[in-house]
This record gives sequence, structure tokens and C-alpha cells, in this order.
Amino acid sequence: MKKLFFLVVLFLVTFISTEVWAECALLTGTSGWDRMDAHKVKFYKGTTGLAVLEIPNCDIYPRSEIHLKSDYVCNGDTIIVDGAVCDIRNVERLHY
Repeated sequence: MKKLFFLVVLFLVTFISTEVWAECALLTGTSGWDRMDAHKVKFYKGTTGLAVLEIPNCDIYPRSEIHLKSDYVCNGDTIIVDGAVCDIRNVERLHY
């Protein structure tokens, strides 16, 4: 019984910590983006904001070319900004 309890607790802790630390967003059908500052960009589907991505190691300019490597992005993934591969530090999902 103790072993089963331990396994359930371990599973819940693992699941909850993954949900807390690994924020992700589905950006399928993205219609555009807006530069929030030199390192943050907000993606839209129509007029609905989907997510804000923080990209600390690349500068984002108003006319930057941004390409997603995948429609599903999470903290720690990469994105292409003006031809450079850039790390995504934080994904803030806006629409569920």
C-alpha cells in the first residue's frame, strides 16, 4: 500500500511540476505577430492573441522575419528570427 501511495504521489509531483515549468502554446493558423519589445513577440490568430514569446538572445525589429520551427512551442524551444536560430525562454499562453 505504501508503495502504491508513493508511486501516485511521485506521478502527481512529476505531472504538476511539468505543467508549472513547461508552459507551451499551440500556434497553428497564426495570422501574424506584433513586436512588444526587442525580445518579446505576441502571436495572433485573427484578432485573438495566442501567446507571447520571450526571446532573450535575439533582437526583434518591427520588420523582422520570424519563422516557427513547429506549431507547438514550449519554454526552451527555438525559433528563427531574421535567419538566426533563437532560444525561447518563456511562453505565455494567452488563449486556451
